[in-house]
Amino acid sequence: MDQGAVAVGPALAAVLVVLVLIAVATVRAGRLGHARGVATAALRAVVQLCAVALLITAVLRSWWASAGFITLMVLVAAATSARRVSSLRLGWPVLAPIAVGALPACASSWPPARCR
Repeated sequence: MDQGAVAVGPALAAVLVVLVLIAVATVRAGRLGHARGVATAALRAVVQLCAVALLITAVLRSWWASAGFITLMVLVAAATSARRVSSLRLGWPVLAPIAVGALPACASSWPPARCR
């Protein structure tokens, strides 16, 4: 197993179930009244993270898809940052620093496998 990798399987599922049960028991013991919400949020998080993992796995199979995904994420980050930093609707002033941060991700896998 690679360092930092998580083995997906029955052991991981069991650990997640135990952790959710501990969280629900803690909420019930504290009489907070949100035990069902904790369980629902945990299930939703698992589903969302699985969907994101599948998307990223599919994107990483192609250099061009990876470059497109990184470009999309840089544009979304720039738009979000522009709204938070100033009243600008476009993210041009914040685009450069974000794009420079993303460059190593694209450059590390250049050229694409078919161009080598």
